[in-house]
Amino acid sequence: MSRPLISQFSRCDKWKNPWQAIDAYRLVKDQIPSVQLALVGAIEALDDTRSPEIVAELRNYAEGDPDIHLGVAESWDDLAQFGMNF
Repeated sequence: MSRPLISQFSRCDKWKNPWQAIDAYRLVKDQIPSVQLALVGAIEALDDTRSPEIVAELRNYAEGDPDIHLGVAESWDDLAQFGMNF
C-alpha cells in the first residue's frame, strides 16, 4: 500500500456511527491529502432492518469522494470474497 489508509470494520448501523468516521477522515484529509478511507461491514444484523438505508445514506454522505471506499456485504462470510476473513 503506497497511501495512508483509515479503516472502520463494523456492522452497518447507526450505533457504529460510520458518518463520524467520514468526518474524521475529512479532517485528516486536510492535513494528509493522499489519505483514503475504507468502511467495511455487513448488513446482516437481524435487529436493524435499516442497514440498506444506512449504506445508501453513507454513499450520499461520501459525496462521490473517490478516496472513500465502501466494502459492504450481506454477511461477514460474504466478505471473504474480498479476501477478508473474520
